[in-house]
Amino acid sequence: MSNQARLLASGLWQADFSCRFEQGRLLKGRLLTRKESIASGAFSTLKSFELLRPIEKTSSVIWVLPCCCHCPCVAGAWRSILVCRILPFVISSSNHRAGDWRSSDPLRGLYVVTDERAPGGHEAMARAALAGGARIIQLRDKTLTLAQLLPLACALRELAHRHGALFLINDRIDLALACGADGVHLGPDDLPVHIARRLMPQGIIGASCGDEEEARRAEDAGADYIGAGAVFGTQTKADAGAPIGLQGLREIVRATRLPVASIGGIDQSNIQSVLQAGAPMACVVSAISAARATAPGDSATSGSANGDSATSDSIKSDEAAMTQAARDLVAAMSGQEESSTR
Repeated sequence: MSNQARLLASGLWQADFSCRFEQGRLLKGRLLTRKESIASGAFSTLKSFELLRPIEKTSSVIWVLPCCCHCPCVAGAWRSILVCRILPFVISSSNHRAGDWRSSDPLRGLYVVTDERAPGGHEAMARAALAGGARIIQLRDKTLTLAQLLPLACALRELAHRHGALFLINDRIDLALACGADGVHLGPDDLPVHIARRLMPQGIIGASCGDEEEARRAEDAGADYIGAGAVFGTQTKADAGAPIGLQGLREIVRATRLPVASIGGIDQSNIQSVLQAGAPMACVVSAISAARATAPGDSATSGSANGDSATSDSIKSDEAAMTQAARDLVAAMSGQEESSTR
């Protein structure tokens, strides 16, 4: 049984033990209500993280029955089935795309990392990038709490999947598991790749690397792709380090069998060069988030209603500009791919 199943099970077992002798009783032939049952409360908490939706309709039977059983043998056997059989199935079912990506070779194309500073925030930027042809969306935010990130991550996951794209989470494997993301991207100060692989055996795990030795270690630890960079100078990420350049990118590509995502200062002017260096994915942030409409609507400024309308129109115009920026990047990548196959 995986570590994630054990972690989930431990919380349920504590709820089970605490309520079996006091609240896990039959009262006049009926089960206690959820408000009176600690075990049902545990289910409700986990269900809010969208881990248990596949068996939501059978929740009362699965979680409350072992608490109401007075026979230790029956209750113990049921808990063994719950932890060893049902929980791993639920966790694997929650990440419904896990494993499918390997057969479709999606680790290529435009890879967009969202930025809270983009017009309209993360969701608007992701929506624009996907409309422009992005193949991978990564949610990265260092300011929001986990409680604030969860609904945003769920919304972006649905948005990406509707467009047939992959959705990844930056740093937070707990958030990736909770929202059912396709995977996680880890930096050098995050959870080690080999530990993340135990928690996410079928999901996509990317690892940031600055040289060929780091790339080899990430591959040996179980990563699925390498994030190489920063290739060029960038102001988006303060701790990106010195640029490795195209030569450094080529060395990382040669050092690993994994697909490589180039990142750092990539825009329309240099995106073809990173493809020529052997990286099938080009990861961008400001090339999308910094796009703005050339003629924002600012004529309606009198009154709060008109002001709100002008702001909304401006955001829509900027979103359209971000979509066009994504299209231009995809077109540049497509042109390079076509020329390389001739």
